[in-house]
Amino acid sequence: MAVQLANYLIIIFNTALAVYVGVRAWHYRPARFFVAISLVLIMLRIAGQLRTAEFGPSTAYAALSVLTVMVGVISTLLVLMLAALFTPEWWQGARPVRWISAPYIVALVLLSLDLLFKTGIFVGEMSLQDTIYRAKPTVPGGVILLSLLSLGLLPGLGVLIVAFARRPRTRPAIVILMVTIIFSGIFGNLAAALRLGELSGIIEGLAIVGVLAYIVLRQRLFEPRSRAIDLALISMSDAVVVYNPQGSILYANPSAATLGMQHNALLWDALAALNIAPDDISEFQQHLQGSTEPICHVDISFGTPLRLLEVTQTLLYDRDNHIQGALWMAHDVTELERRTALLDQERKRLSQAVERLEQEKQQRTELAAAVRALSVPVIPVWEGTLVLPLIGAFDTQRLRDLTYVLLESVERSRAQQVLIDLTGVDLIDEQQVGLLLRSTRAVELLGAKVTLVGIRPELAQALVAQGSSLDTIQSAATLQEAIQPLIGR
Repeated sequence: MAVQLANYLIIIFNTALAVYVGVRAWHYRPARFFVAISLVLIMLRIAGQLRTAEFGPSTAYAALSVLTVMVGVISTLLVLMLAALFTPEWWQGARPVRWISAPYIVALVLLSLDLLFKTGIFVGEMSLQDTIYRAKPTVPGGVILLSLLSLGLLPGLGVLIVAFARRPRTRPAIVILMVTIIFSGIFGNLAAALRLGELSGIIEGLAIVGVLAYIVLRQRLFEPRSRAIDLALISMSDAVVVYNPQGSILYANPSAATLGMQHNALLWDALAALNIAPDDISEFQQHLQGSTEPICHVDISFGTPLRLLEVTQTLLYDRDNHIQGALWMAHDVTELERRTALLDQERKRLSQAVERLEQEKQQRTELAAAVRALSVPVIPVWEGTLVLPLIGAFDTQRLRDLTYVLLESVERSRAQQVLIDLTGVDLIDEQQVGLLLRSTRAVELLGAKVTLVGIRPELAQALVAQGSSLDTIQSAATLQEAIQPLIGR
């Protein structure tokens, strides 16, 4: 009765634990294997209860068949779960885990067919012993198949050894699992000596299942972070290499692999194969062998067409501050240098264009000044006397230019008399007449007298209409009449 009660409790415990792990970490492959193992264990417990005499030979044979097959299934699932936990790379690429598990899957299929059709190749006749139906393996087929399934734990042990050697992060979990297995074995032998029967197996299985659940949930906590780091390194365009003090490459991301850097190869050989300058390689080696600076930067170039890399090497230390290797990161700046050169060329071209525009602007300014001087010609006809002949239409801008040129000429020549010839001027409006009068007053402020020559009737009316005083402004009908008094002086 106690054994049956313990079986029921262990079934409830396995079910609850499988549900808990499945809910918490179903996306995690080892968690799915753990759930499958838990279901198989539950089936084993139920099948074990059904092979007693009270259920009859047919039911007992079916239960015994399920029990026999499930033992092989649980061994295979355990190997797959350990591989998923501690060597996930075996599930990538060529997936070597498939070849490891293939022989056991084939053996399970053969065993299932033998039990289904009762061929007796692997399993002998069933017999009742102590109210429990049992069956013995046949010779030699059953013994060979049983040996193969028994050896199914060796790949799992190999997985633990490889992970312990190559993945330090998994070592605590492996130690916990191995200690649990050892103590469970010791307890099983002790229970057998005390004749506790099936209770020893129940307690032993309970301990191992509990530890496996703990390890699965513990490893899951590291999985997202580890996977995120792996994805980041894989997607990086920069070459990332980690190597030991001897120069042997421990890790190289895909970008580094394209440069010929492979796992377990020497970094120095890979760099030499790229025709990197020996001095650059020597700089990396010297930095690794005892530099006081944790980081060094080296620019290297290689290949045809030329490629340029900016390399940063960072030393890696352990807790005792001993160098354990280096992180080598190379950033390809070939395209950046090409674009920088293009930008320099474009900047130079723009600078030349700006310089040319400034020269053109200066030329336009000088040309405008020349045009302004020609449009308002100031002619010195006598010492201290200037003649300003105005011809054509005048707008506001030309009158402003007139004022500027006239004042500048008066100041430069220290003229005392200015004759403004209006004979050839077209009709101008009142605003333009006002500008003309202001120009004459400005000239008078510089000490020169102004004489307006050749004023036509309409221009005279416009001058009077301004309402300004014309007392200081002299006038003459012709230029000859204006110059005659000056000659007589």
